[in-house]
Amino acid sequence: MLPYQNPSPSDSLSVYDSGRSASFVSSAEYAAATEKYGTDDFRFSFIQKYKEHLQSLLGIPVYNCRLERLERGCGFLNFTVYLIGASVRDCFFEETEKLTTDAFFHILAENPLPALTSSSTVHFSVKNVKAVMYRQILELTLKDIAKTICRDFPEIDSVSSWSELYLFIKEDSFGRLLGDGARLGQIKEYCYKNAKKHDDNSILTPSDFRIRVDNCAHYNSIGGGRYFGSDLMLECPLI
Repeated sequence: MLPYQNPSPSDSLSVYDSGRSASFVSSAEYAAATEKYGTDDFRFSFIQKYKEHLQSLLGIPVYNCRLERLERGCGFLNFTVYLIGASVRDCFFEETEKLTTDAFFHILAENPLPALTSSSTVHFSVKNVKAVMYRQILELTLKDIAKTICRDFPEIDSVSSWSELYLFIKEDSFGRLLGDGARLGQIKEYCYKNAKKHDDNSILTPSDFRIRVDNCAHYNSIGGGRYFGSDLMLECPLI
């Protein structure tokens, strides 16, 4: 990031432009979560003081914060706080979000930033950085095993990922596989070993790593992409 330079009077928030748009693609989300401002960035001191203050309030480690504008010309900024949850499934609720907001304007009062005041519009969000890292691991694991897993385990028809890794089992093998704990264990170990190759931040544990298995007939009947977002995706067994 470049040091602060006076923006044009017509767009005082342009200095916060991130150069990227909001995205739910895990690789883009991971890059946003892990890219930290350098010491030459005008936000660096503010972020450091904010992290220290918020951590003292929450008792939860703060991994990173991003203050940026995701769309040129819009009149608000996005401030995202990445906390280090105890596990990949930790969630942070309204009370935490209120504290992050109050802490922001508390630090801003003593450490002013360009074009920002207590009346500025800032959209706040709080995320578990481990969850972001986990989704990145799943995306990379999926690319690794998409072809090989169906060869090594012929009962598997296809594989996908969402909040977990999803294995879609051939219809004539589904019932039999669910009753074979040893075989399911082999499949899970195979996937976990591949996932650990991409665990650059050492956040993944066997208990965190879960797989959902479903009959490929369910996936095909609802029409591929529409499966995710349906009740079916949460009703299938976890291993």
